[in-house]
Amino acid sequence: MSSQDSTVISSVPASLDSVHYRSTTERKREAVDIAENLELTEYDGLVLLGGDGLYNEVLEGLTRRMQRRSQTDINDPNARFSPVNIPVGIIPTGTGNAVSRWANGVTDMYTAVLNVIRGQQQRAQASRVYSNGVFMCMSGVNVAYGMMSDMIKRSEELRWMKTKRYPYAMLGMLLGRKRKFNCRVQYKSSLDHLNGEGDGRLKDVEVAYPSSLSHDGGPWHDYNHEGHRFRCLMSLSCDQVESEEDRAIQTLTGNSCPLIIDHGCFAPKLLKYLLNYISPVKSENTSPKLHVLKNVSAYRVALVENDEVRPGRCCSSPNKDRQLERLSSVDGEVIALGKPMLEVRVCGSFIPLYGSLDQKQDSSVTHHDDGVNNIAFDNANDEIRHSNTE
Repeated sequence: MSSQDSTVISSVPASLDSVHYRSTTERKREAVDIAENLELTEYDGLVLLGGDGLYNEVLEGLTRRMQRRSQTDINDPNARFSPVNIPVGIIPTGTGNAVSRWANGVTDMYTAVLNVIRGQQQRAQASRVYSNGVFMCMSGVNVAYGMMSDMIKRSEELRWMKTKRYPYAMLGMLLGRKRKFNCRVQYKSSLDHLNGEGDGRLKDVEVAYPSSLSHDGGPWHDYNHEGHRFRCLMSLSCDQVESEEDRAIQTLTGNSCPLIIDHGCFAPKLLKYLLNYISPVKSENTSPKLHVLKNVSAYRVALVENDEVRPGRCCSSPNKDRQLERLSSVDGEVIALGKPMLEVRVCGSFIPLYGSLDQKQDSSVTHHDDGVNNIAFDNANDEIRHSNTE
């Protein structure tokens, strides 16, 4: 813990009735165990000093805890999860601090502390990640498959470079060989149509509805890639609020997420567009090879094995490509997939966060259709309202 972190902690007790310093994590996924087994009855909220990685672990631990209490089958993608009912605050001291920025509007430790003291809360969405019918983890920031997960994997191999490993890995992504693959992509929509923004035109996607619907009532749509191979797929746990100003404003609410599909977009254009989701910089998508599907409430990716997509002349072996095909990245961490299959389910209004932004509610939000247990959701909201009035 840095001296700057200690200064933040010392400023809190003067304004709160009591602050309990619980523990410091020393190993990977330790926060998952702590959040899953911690006795929460003595706490009104949890405050984390860290970044997106720590938040991801606490989110997963609290999720596992709630599903165990409600006897929900965590490995069933169609199950309705009970939401988290204890508010979480994030003091941004990590390498990546996207969630804190989304919740507070800025990445500033003192602003985050003040928002915890004020006690204002907003419910943020989260995503459940599955592979081959097995629950893998929760996501509070992004899920990626392809080029972006390759970059995270490369940065993991360069840990000896410390924080410099990220720009180095990104430079390699920009200049190195771009691995492409064939896959089948299916998605569910929270609306009757999706906005395809790949070529700047509004597309109403006509879908042949299957005879049987999934447990949560929505049909699976097949994404038509028109014969193009894929380079990257990424979903984020935030979306942009429409603004007349020349700046990007993010929102955490809603029961859907944007799904970004890259078929070979010029890499700097992709990175520039992604700034819309992590900074006030506003950038339009001008590449016909970059498609953005809006209002996606669930999606799944299944790799189509085809050795022809692996060029004979490349800087890495086909064996390495096959290893990368079984990897995904979730909130900046690499996860191994049992098979090259990935399924993501969005849970709207899943976890209360301390923050100051007046989030614009997604008009498509219908809590009965977002994979969240309604009774548990109402009970959680009642607990929060009760704690705010005491």
